[in-house]
Amino acid sequence: MRDTTKHRKDDLVPKGFLYAVSIMVVLSLLVVFSASLFPGNKLDAIEKIEILQKANLKLAKLSNGSVSIINLENEELLNSNDGKSGFLSVIMTGLEYNRKKIGLELLDSYQIEIIKFASGKISLEDSKASWSLNVTSFGSKNSELFVSIF
Repeated sequence: MRDTTKHRKDDLVPKGFLYAVSIMVVLSLLVVFSASLFPGNKLDAIEKIEILQKANLKLAKLSNGSVSIINLENEELLNSNDGKSGFLSVIMTGLEYNRKKIGLELLDSYQIEIIKFASGKISLEDSKASWSLNVTSFGSKNSELFVSIF
């Protein structure tokens, strides 16, 4: 009868390979944690970018389940059911997630500010929740929706 508790040499992972993988893991962790320890002045650079335009708008959930951006005169600018603005639902989900996380009441509509920067960046901000979203990070089609507002 064969002793199954002993491993054959060819069944084992070579120790050199295990050491190499361990070293790679440790180096990766060092790189990740060192980047978070030394963030630099990235926020200062963002604040120095010139603002071209600002607009105060409302992001609202409608009774038909769609999400809409409405100006302060209650004119609908974009609606998630129009076939090209579905990204508004994603924005609403993110905004409500952050409001819930900090304990703010969830409503049917929220006042937001849209900001167009000289760099081309377009940002949505909810000042009550201290939340902002760079819509240009979500591709050209999504950012074009917000360019049309200006």
